[in-house]
Amino acid sequence: LADKNPGGDEDFVKKAAVAGMTEVQASKLAVEKSTDPLVKRFAQRMIEDHTKAGEGLKSAAAREGLSVPSDMDAAHEQVVDKLKGLSGAEFDKAYKAQMLKDHEEAVALFQGEAKEAAQSPVDKFAAETLPTLQMHLKMARELNSK
Repeated sequence: LADKNPGGDEDFVKKAAVAGMTEVQASKLAVEKSTDPLVKRFAQRMIEDHTKAGEGLKSAAAREGLSVPSDMDAAHEQVVDKLKGLSGAEFDKAYKAQMLKDHEEAVALFQGEAKEAAQSPVDKFAAETLPTLQMHLKMARELNSK
């Protein structure tokens, strides 16, 4: 069995947790601020799916003895703060663009982790969560085209 990058799972857990928290925070803003029913519906789905994925990540990380950050990092805080300052069509446009970018990054992150040969609990979580993220990316692309 090929040795995997020892910090790989730990690094993935950090990135995935922070990305998930960002999705939830940004989507809570969208539910509150958006005037577009499609955006609101998408945002509600993101809150539900990413909250569930966050629980799955915590559970997989715990089985490996890895800790999961409980707060966003400064870069992700900035993303949410930027959205807080917007409203109306400006907010919708920024939120949709952010969701597209975030899900492109998340799919790449999870694909890399899901390919790990070792198949640790975290690798399995990534593989199981990837199809949902790919669907989110497809939804985000459709949302951005409207």
